[in-house]
Amino acid sequence: MKSGDDRQAARKRQTVTLAVRLAYTAARMQSTETLTTIYAAQANELERLVATIAADIAVRQPCETRWSAVQIVGHLADAELLASVRLRRITTQDRANLFGYQQEVWANRLSYQHRKIETVTARFALLRRENTELLSGLPADWWNLSGAHDEYGVLSLRQLVEDYVAHTAKHLDQIRRTVAELKAA
Repeated sequence: MKSGDDRQAARKRQTVTLAVRLAYTAARMQSTETLTTIYAAQANELERLVATIAADIAVRQPCETRWSAVQIVGHLADAELLASVRLRRITTQDRANLFGYQQEVWANRLSYQHRKIETVTARFALLRRENTELLSGLPADWWNLSGAHDEYGVLSLRQLVEDYVAHTAKHLDQIRRTVAELKAA
C-alpha cells in the first residue's frame, strides 16, 4: 500500500504529464474536424495492431512492473469508457465535475491480465466510434465547454479530446514496443 506522500508524488507526476501532453497537443491546434478524424482513426489503428499480436505474446509482461499488451488495451478500453462519461457530462452539464481514477487499482481489481484482448479491443473501438459520432455532431462553440477535473483542474472539451488522442497514441506506441521486445527475447 502506498503512503500518502507516495500518492501525492504520483499525482504530481500525473499532473505534470497531463500538462506536457496538453501543451504538446494544444500547440498543434488542429481544426476540430481534424482532431475528430484522428480520434476516430485510433480505433482502427488499435484493431489492426491487436490483429498482429499472437495470443501468447498478448498476455506476457516484459517484467513484473510493466503491463502486457492485454493490460494496456484494457486500460485504453476503460479510459474510453470514462471518456464517454466525461464527454457527455461536459456537453450536458454546466461546469461538469470530472473524476480521475487509480489506473493500477483498476488494472488489478478488474483483472486486465485475464481479459481477452479481442473483447477489450472491441469495447474500445465501439466506444471510440460512438464518441466520435457524438463529437462530429456538436456545434463548434461546444468545444469550448469545460468541466472541472478533480486532479487536473478545468479542462475544455477540446483539451479533453486532445488528451485522449495523445494518451491513446502513447499507449499504441507502448504496445508496439512491448510486443517487439517480447518477440526479440
